Amino acid sequence: MRVKVGDHWFECKPGQPIMVELTDGDKRNIANMHPEATRYAVFEDDDGWSNEQKFAWMDEGRDGSMRPISDPTAKLAEALATAEKVFPNHYWMLGKGKTRPDEPLFGFALFDKRDAEEPIACGEHDDPVEAVKRAVADIKTKGRA
Repeated sequence: MRVKVGDHWFECKPGQPIMVELTDGDKRNIANMHPEATRYAVFEDDDGWSNEQKFAWMDEGRDGSMRPISDPTAKLAEALATAEKVFPNHYWMLGKGKTRPDEPLFGFALFDKRDAEEPIACGEHDDPVEAVKRAVADIKTKGRA
């Protein structure tokens, strides 16, 4: 399996952590990135850490991890296939994680292959399928589909 993070591709297995450091452009693409964090990390839901502890961990310069979503459900696979069918000349990233307790758990961003920096559509939701659907609806309302 290959996963794209920022401008770089990484080989991985489902559930295997991928260690990355984001560029300034990548950080701009992550909505509401904690301004003092130099890295982005996904933490397990049941780790017992508060957000303050997580930010402190990142601010200390420790590596964060971004994990691919393993074993996608049939509904998620169908939503991703629809997005790829509607937008064949685009690529996407689906991420899981929060930097604030009040934000959705999943984020889906759709990119034009000519511009890797700025997504042309985004969707967020606590359900990954809904995050994909919101991004597809977002780009349709912009008249780009």
